[in-house]
Amino acid sequence: MITSVFKKSTPLNFSLVVFLILFFDFIYQMQDLAWSHSAISIAKKVGIGLLILFSALLTNFISKRNGLSKDSAYTVLFFLLFFLFFPVFLTILM
Repeated sequence: MITSVFKKSTPLNFSLVVFLILFFDFIYQMQDLAWSHSAISIAKKVGIGLLILFSALLTNFISKRNGLSKDSAYTVLFFLLFFLFFPVFLTILM
């Protein structure tokens, strides 16, 4: 099932992964709401989310440019899985 979805790179695949990155980042950040009382902390959290999305775009660009993924969306999927398995990187950025 995953192979049939991610075997060809389409905007739908990439938008699905971007949505999942945003969703899981939001869920992870909502575990502790102490940061939500300061505008600076909220701006930092939004900046980290944008940095993660930029990193996903950059990873996808490098993969496509070098011909590593052969027109598939597995690179971005593995990027998502990396952040799901190691969410401590989201707190290190703070």
